Amino acid sequence: MIGELNDALMRKSLRAARSWPSGTGLSFNLSALQVSRRGAAEHLLRLLAEEGFPRTRMQFEVTETA
Repeated sequence: MIGELNDALMRKSLRAARSWPSGTGLSFNLSALQVSRRGAAEHLLRLLAEEGFPRTRMQFEVTETA
């Protein structure tokens, strides 16, 4: 469920950010668990491609846990 929600939020963010000036990037937080899943990088790259958002404008941040 969290993965589906995260994907939906990311897609919405990517769509909104496409209209921003080309020098403005988007940063998106991911949990360590999400990043450690098999195929995570490929999945994230696929989302970027599907939404037409340049990879060079995207930054992923891994959230820290206590």
